[in-house]
Amino acid sequence: MPLYEYRCDECGALLTVRQSFSDDSTPFCGACDDRPMRRIISSVSVVKSERERVSDLSWVDKNLAGRIKKKASSKLSPALQQAVDRMESH
Repeated sequence: MPLYEYRCDECGALLTVRQSFSDDSTPFCGACDDRPMRRIISSVSVVKSERERVSDLSWVDKNLAGRIKKKASSKLSPALQQAVDRMESH
């Protein structure tokens, strides 16, 4: 469930609320007479698991695998050869 940040236009108080996408209710400021707060734009963070980071090859230059193979020729370990093959197929 995402976190949303709200600010009171009257007193400037900030509030962070864990709220579902479908919940469009607006919190009220507890600091100044329960006035409705306004949702503000906040930074976004995407968290990947260790497995996702290791297997994500979207950043790889498609020609990099070929250059590695060309320079290393037959000197690649089986594990490195497998990684280069994955890079080429991505």
